[in-house]
Formats: sequence, structure tokens, C-alpha cells
Amino acid sequence: MAPFLRILHDEYAPAFFGRMVTHVIDRIVEGGVPVAEEQGIVAPVRTFSTMILLHHSALGVTDIAQALGITHAAVIKYIRTLSDLGLVERGRDNQNARRRPIFLTEKGKAQVELIDLYMRRIAEVYTQMFEEIGIDVYDGMRRMNDALDKRDFGQRMRED
Repeated sequence: MAPFLRILHDEYAPAFFGRMVTHVIDRIVEGGVPVAEEQGIVAPVRTFSTMILLHHSALGVTDIAQALGITHAAVIKYIRTLSDLGLVERGRDNQNARRRPIFLTEKGKAQVELIDLYMRRIAEVYTQMFEEIGIDVYDGMRRMNDALDKRDFGQRMRED
């Protein structure tokens, strides 16, 4: 390991936890995108959760943002991308003229079938990796998220 990396990984560990998580996520996406493309998936990897939600029901931007815990701006960006690919369309709500639910097109429904298979394989790969490293990272991250719900990171930093 290069001396400067030792500073990040040893001297300040685990203070660079966020950087490490981002690095690992980037590597997972980098390795997974070509596999998704090989399987005929045209939807961007980061939109898969949106596609899966829409497979179950037409939803508005607010509904998607709340379900995924992301910003409205991020959802709008994803929807624009998916719309440009012909995977989703905006509809009309007869009860609320302002609400424009988003739904999957036929092409989008076909993509969700491929995404479903892809995500099931990812779950298998993660399970194998967790067994390999002896840590259920998903469970740990879920528990970390729950702990942050109780007391956010800023509060924790300000405590004595």
C-alpha cells in the first residue's frame, strides 16, 4: 500500500468510512453495468429501484422520492432519463388534475422483468460475498441507518 494510502486507511480509519463506502459502491456499479448491458438492460443501474416501484403501481414523483428516500430532483432526473428511453410515461389522475402519475410502458415492463432477474442474481452475489468476508454488510448498514434515525451524525459529532 502506498504511504499516502496508509494515512487514509490506517491513521484515520475508520474516519474515512464514507469514502470507503463510496469507493466500494463505485466498484460494484462499474462491474455491474456491463453485466446489465449484456443482459439487454438499457435502464441505468441507479434507476432500478424506481423501475421496480413502478412495476407495482403508477406513482407520483413525491411517492417515489419518499419510498426511496431521495430528493424530488433526483426522481425527476431519473424519470426524464427513463422517459427518454421510452420506459416510462406520465399519466393523468382523474381525482387530482395536478397529479401526474408515472407508469411503465410496455418496453418498461419488459425491462423490469430483466431487472428482476438481475437483482435476484445480485442478491446471490452479495450473500456469497458476505459469507466470504464473514460480515453481513447489508444488515450492518441497516442497523447503522436505524442508529442514525435515533440520533443523526451531527448530533453524535457534537456530543462529548
